[in-house]
Formats: sequence, structure tokens, C-alpha cells
Amino acid sequence: MQNGRGGMSSFMDELSDEEIWDVINDIRG
Repeated sequence: MQNGRGGMSSFMDELSDEEIWDVINDIRG
């Protein structure tokens, strides 16, 4: 999922890689 090309690709495409992982880490806690 490092390239953000999963089921949330349309959401991921609007974010940079760092922003994606910030969101993922925030969700995971």
C-alpha cells in the first residue's frame, strides 16, 4: 500500500505520501 493504489486510491491521490501515512498512523493511533 506504499503507493496508495488500494481501494482508497481516489482518496489517496489527493494526498502526498507523507500526508497519507500521517492519516494512516493517526487512524491506527
